[in-house]
This record gives sequence, structure tokens and C-alpha cells, in this order.
Amino acid sequence: MSLMVNATLPFIFSAQDQHPLPSLPQAYGFNTLLLSNGSMAYLDAPMPDYTTHLQRGLSVDDAYMITANVYATITTYNHSIERHRNDTDYWWYYLNQMGLNRSDPIDVGNIISSADTYTGHRLGLMVNNFAARNASWCFLSFFPANSTDILADFAANALSFDTRRDLCRGTWRITYNSLELVSGSCDGPPLPDTSQDLFYHNSFSFGPYYIPMLMEYLGPFSDLRNASHWLLPTFTTAVAGMYWSRATAMNGYHPDQKKLPEYYSDPGTFNTTRELDQVYYAVDDQLVSIRRTMNTSWLLYFTFALQPILTTILLIASACMRCTPIDRGFGIVALLAGVRKETLKLLEGASYSGELKEPLTVDIVVAKSVSASGCTHPRNEYILKSRTEEKKRWRSTGSSSVRSLPVRNSPIANPLFSRLRARYGDRRAPEYEMLP
Repeated sequence: MSLMVNATLPFIFSAQDQHPLPSLPQAYGFNTLLLSNGSMAYLDAPMPDYTTHLQRGLSVDDAYMITANVYATITTYNHSIERHRNDTDYWWYYLNQMGLNRSDPIDVGNIISSADTYTGHRLGLMVNNFAARNASWCFLSFFPANSTDILADFAANALSFDTRRDLCRGTWRITYNSLELVSGSCDGPPLPDTSQDLFYHNSFSFGPYYIPMLMEYLGPFSDLRNASHWLLPTFTTAVAGMYWSRATAMNGYHPDQKKLPEYYSDPGTFNTTRELDQVYYAVDDQLVSIRRTMNTSWLLYFTFALQPILTTILLIASACMRCTPIDRGFGIVALLAGVRKETLKLLEGASYSGELKEPLTVDIVVAKSVSASGCTHPRNEYILKSRTEEKKRWRSTGSSSVRSLPVRNSPIANPLFSRLRARYGDRRAPEYEMLP
């Protein structure tokens, strides 16, 4: 019964009157698939050993998606009951399958298992419990608790269900701690009768095992929820879960998969090899691994979208500006062009570290040079000098024309030279000190 509880609870929690019916087919739990309002399938899920093996290699954010064609236990509501409620021959067809004859006295207690719902009704279950006969059908009904003709009252409100084994296609999601049926379908052709041996060689004994649980699931529909849109789907789910869980407990996972469990009923009446193929079988599944590599966010998508734009801008800028000089006007080019070559030795060793061996001063000479064509051009010359030598010369002469002015950035240099040229013309301008 624990198998039925585990499989049906996800559906039972969803089947509340305030919730509308879902779009179909709808998966619940690890193997439950609602095909229609009157049809429910319980798919054969991946074997426990296989599932555990896959889960060992998964972290918290990882998952596997498995898709496979598997057998399923499918229960469907039989609408023909609506036309035969008062048809004696119809009911005797099923009573004959239970081993009864018209001339035999009828013991209602052996035909219908029931329990009181404490709402003035009893919930009755009629199913074939004989192992050598067809047990794929069952009837559920609410009838008056004080009924004097139980069979007639049972037939008046009975719901008929047929259960088969057919092929379905399911997709499961396996995480490190769960197995969930994501989607599925059962659209293939029905399997032949030779694939229905499960219902001919088992005595399910549903009454003693499942009546209390059916009371929990179906009891409210006898009174408070008797007009609920979830009535038929819930009845169908309960019947399918009852068949699947009982068959799984009797014939399901077994350590020795080369033989059926010892308690399998009447082993001499069926083809053992064929029966094994319906219980243990290999499938050609499709396995997809899902692993998270990055946290999705709008910043990530913005970065991905911005990268090609920035790359395009850089390529265009590189193509358009490859011939552009380092600077224009008074800048690094003007300084390099105006430095007196003989004084560059004072900068020896500073090309990498940028550190001078000693403080230097620079003399700025504003002059005019004459080109070969006779044109004159303004020209600045920068003469580097050792500050130590300048101090020695100052001490020896007692005077100096050096004016200490740290020149630290180029933006003030150009207007400074313009003022010097306007004041002194082409004469030698005052010296300025370059601090290390």
C-alpha cells in the first residue's frame, strides 16, 4: 500500500475543487500520467539500481533527462456501464467470471467488499479475486448504508473500470535526490492479449488491502464532493494505483531477475519466459545530461550582447586611426624632437624604471631656424643639465639665472612658452628645473 501512497499523493494533493482540470496529458509524481478525465496511466519507472547509479554522479545543480518507451498500467473508465445498470445479463457476465452461476446462492460478502463512509453510504468494490480468471475489470460504487438489495443499489451508481498493460513513452528528470516524471504519452496501438498475462495469473485481493485507503481518497465524493469535476479522474487514479502498486509488490523488482518471485501465483499455468519479459525488460533510452555552467541574469546577457559591439568599434577605430600620429601640437613628439642629443646621456638607465640617478634641470632655448628654402621656423631646444653641476657653478659665481619651476604636466607648457617667446623673442629664455 505504501507504493500506492507514494505514487498517488502528488495527484491527490492537486485534485482539489478550487483547482481546474489541467491540460492533458499531465504528469504527477514519479510515474503517474493523467491521459484524460477517465484514463490514468502508471508508467514503469527506471529501476532503482539504475537510478541510484545515475544519481551518484550528480551534484546539486545537475540533472539527467531520460526518455524511453516502457510498459504502463492503464486504467480507463468504461462508459458502457451507463447503458447496462439494470441489465441482468450484463452483471451475470461478470459474476460468471467470478465462478458463480445463476442457480448458485449469492453471498454478497464474497462479491462486494465495502466499508461505511459515515455519510449514510457505503463504498463498495467488486473485482475478480480468482487467480485463473480475468481480473482486469472492477466496479466501484456508493450505495445506501441501510440497503436491503445491495446488488441492485450497487449497480445503480457503479462506475466500471478496465485495466490493461500498454506501451507509453515517458520522460523523467533525475536529480541527486529525486526522480520525477516530466511528460509522457500513450498514443501507440494496444498490445495483444498475450501481453496481459499479469491480470490472469494473480489473486490481487484488493478488498482486504485497499478498502481503508479507498475510503480516504474517495469517501468525500459520497457527500460533500459528489458534484466535483475531479470525481471521475480521482476514481480512475485510485483504481490504476491499486492495480499498479499490488502488481508491483507481487511481481515487481526482485534481486534475482532470472526468475519470478516465489509467491507469484499458479506458476504452471503460463509461459514463464513471456511473463518475465513483461516484468523485467530492457529499453533503448535516451539520456541527456543537464549541468549549469553560468548563473543566468540580465547582466550576463547584456555582456554577451555588448562584446561584439565593442569588438566592432575597436576594429573600425584601428583601421581608421592606424596612421594617426601619437600627438598633435606641443606634446611628446615636440619634446623628443627638441632635446639636445648630447644631453640625453644624463637619462641613461631611466628608460624602464623612469627614475633618474640625480636631479636634472632643463634649459629651454627659444630660437628660429632657417630651412634650405630660406624660410624661418620657430624652434625650441631643451638642454638637460645636472642639478649638482648647476649648484657647484652657482656657489662659484654667487649668482644664477636659474628659476626653479617644476614642470609636471604638458597642458601648462604651451601657453608658458608662448608668453616667453612674446617677452624675450629669440633670446635665451630663463632656465627651468625638471624635478625627478
